[in-house]
Amino acid sequence: MVAETIKLFIDNDRQMKQSFKWENHLIRKFGAFQLALNNQTVDVKQVKEMKEYMKMQTSSFSYFRSTNLFPIATALTSNEKPQQYFDQTVYYYEELKKEGFKRSVYLPYAAYFLATQLQPSEVPKTIEKAQQCYQMMKENHYWLTSDDDYMLAIILAYSHDDIAAAVEEMEACYSYLNERGISKGNALQTMSHLLTLSSERISQKCDRLLHYASELKKNKIKLDSYSQPILALLAMIDSNSEEVIRVIVETDQELASQDGFGNWSLGRASRNMFSVALVSYCSIQNSSQSAIKAAVQNSIQSVLLAQQVVMVSAIAASTAASNSSSS
Repeated sequence: MVAETIKLFIDNDRQMKQSFKWENHLIRKFGAFQLALNNQTVDVKQVKEMKEYMKMQTSSFSYFRSTNLFPIATALTSNEKPQQYFDQTVYYYEELKKEGFKRSVYLPYAAYFLATQLQPSEVPKTIEKAQQCYQMMKENHYWLTSDDDYMLAIILAYSHDDIAAAVEEMEACYSYLNERGISKGNALQTMSHLLTLSSERISQKCDRLLHYASELKKNKIKLDSYSQPILALLAMIDSNSEEVIRVIVETDQELASQDGFGNWSLGRASRNMFSVALVSYCSIQNSSQSAIKAAVQNSIQSVLLAQQVVMVSAIAASTAASNSSSS
């Protein structure tokens, strides 16, 4: 499964590079990756149609435009009725605002998750619980918690019946990992949130995360602060860690040999993130742990979408700062 997904990822990326050459190269790769995880080939015509449809349905200053337009349009094409799902996404976007979530570049992704992963009857209660979850997160980590955590609040609200217990477990994971060498910050907070999707003991899943972090470092698989949270997905794989690491290294080597995936063109940390995420996703799909599959499989691509917008926003801010300083 890993080899087939790698090939599809590379093929999709080449097609997107030809058809959407003016899009940010990292955004293109995320789109190609998302479709590959769904075992889908990019439909260039449909992506272009969705971009136009989204423009027709939103204002010029909408957060569904700018850097969000292409990735959301691409993600929507993985559904049978993309326009219908987009209309539903816009509706849930407004419902999230009514519940107290602020307009931001991150909110459309939370709405997209609601539209594509939940039954309509589940949405109102999930939005209400998500706001409770977000406020608890804010109380515990005021300076770390912001609108880039909206997606996680939605996923956790959907995945947990008892929000207070989930937040308590997040804090326990946060402290456990920090005491063992993981620096405090946004990456650790995201990791601790994702770890609650696994029902394993805190020490068991946190120790596995630490083990994978150490093994990846030994094998020169570097993850930066934006891609570090992907370690939480690895921590949910209860299988031979040596084999998992071997496959990650081979995947990274295969990607590095392809045009557009080198250390200069893409960057080692971004490529490593795709390698780890790809192997994690395939391993979870093949896992016999049905509880983990159910919890994670529906969330992993949305988590990656959320990570995408964090990374792209950082790139945009860096570019703007550079342009400002040079003018």
